[in-house]
Amino acid sequence: MTGNSGAISLYKKTLKIDPEDIDALTGIGRVLYHLHNYTGAINYLDKSLAIDPINTYAVDVEGLASYKLGRSYRNEFRVFLFVALTICYYCLSSE
Repeated sequence: MTGNSGAISLYKKTLKIDPEDIDALTGIGRVLYHLHNYTGAINYLDKSLAIDPINTYAVDVEGLASYKLGRSYRNEFRVFLFVALTICYYCLSSE
């Protein structure tokens, strides 16, 4: 077991134990993206984002996959909100 197929296999074993493992869902999405399986990537990343809506890595890779498929990126507001909240957090914590 090597490379991308090995990684997907290990992530799927993790999902059998915990179907909501964010790292495994995001990991499979990332691997599928790199294999140019953009639709499959989006499916796994959507599952990850349903559990953790501000998973920035999943949001980023899903945006790239959507772009590759010629779709509009539907999580733009989520990214904007996350960035705005991050800026607010740092502004308030520096006082």
